[in-house]
Formats: sequence, structure tokens, C-alpha cells
Amino acid sequence: MLVNRASNETMENYSSFVSQVSKNMIDLVNANSQGYFNSILHTQFQKPGKMIRIYLAYRLGSLLGTPVDQLAAWASACELFHNATLIHDDLQDRDTHRRGKLSFWAQHGEKQAINAGDFLMLSALQPVLLSSIPSHLKVKLSMMYSQMSCKIANGQSLEFEMNESESPAQLY
Repeated sequence: MLVNRASNETMENYSSFVSQVSKNMIDLVNANSQGYFNSILHTQFQKPGKMIRIYLAYRLGSLLGTPVDQLAAWASACELFHNATLIHDDLQDRDTHRRGKLSFWAQHGEKQAINAGDFLMLSALQPVLLSSIPSHLKVKLSMMYSQMSCKIANGQSLEFEMNESESPAQLY
């Protein structure tokens, strides 16, 4: 009985955490976009994915005793950034479907997909910067974010290079 109660409490806490992260993302979109662009940005969040990044952040933060508001800020940044990369990747790979529906670019066109991906990528750190996370940690998180962004862009570039090359040996 104690295990079930603890498990239910943990699931309730996690569900509340996911709601906070989702609210953070929607609030950010609403605060920084307007009109038609605002409405199409919302389509990206209508059918969420597995939210693995949110779950991992929650579990690790819970183990480390990180305050929930700070943890939600970082999880929001990670999820916003992830959504930006999905939009860009679908456009670059010409994937027409994501999460069982038309991909962003297939719904709204290439130009708006570039705008949306850039918007999410450039605004993703705002939840962290506006949070109660101590300043020295904000600097470290911002550096991690920047380094992660560079690695993802390099990886995508390498994928294109590999796809265009006749032989993997030509890459080196």
C-alpha cells in the first residue's frame, strides 16, 4: 500500500510538472509572437511527443533536490529547443509527417517552418533566464545550450555530407 501511495504521489507530481512545462512553453510563445505566426506556432504543441527530455529532467532534478520551478524552466528550454530541431530536421529531410500528423513545414510552408524553428531555438533559453535559477548556473546552462546547439548543427551538416558522398572514406 505504501508503494502504491508513493507511486501515485510521484505520478501526480510528474503530471503537475508536465503541465507547468507545457504552460511555460505556451506562455513563451504568447509573450513573443503575435497574429498568424502565434497561431501556427501553437500547432507544434497540439500533439506532444513522448516528452522524454521532460521526464529525464524531472527524474534527475528530483534525485538532486532541484526546486521544481527551476527544473521546469530548464525542462521547458530543452523541450522548446527539441521542437525547433524537429521543425528544421523535417524541412531539411523533407519529412511530411511528424507525430501522426503533417509536419510543420508541410502544414505551413518552408518559410514559416524556418521562422518557427528559429523562433523556438532563439527563445528557448528565456524560461531559464527569467527563472529563479542562480546567475552562475544560468551562465553554465546558457553555455551548455550554446554548445549543444553547435553540436546539433554540426551533426545535421555531417548527415548531409554523408548522404551526398559516394564513400564514407571521402569524409576524412
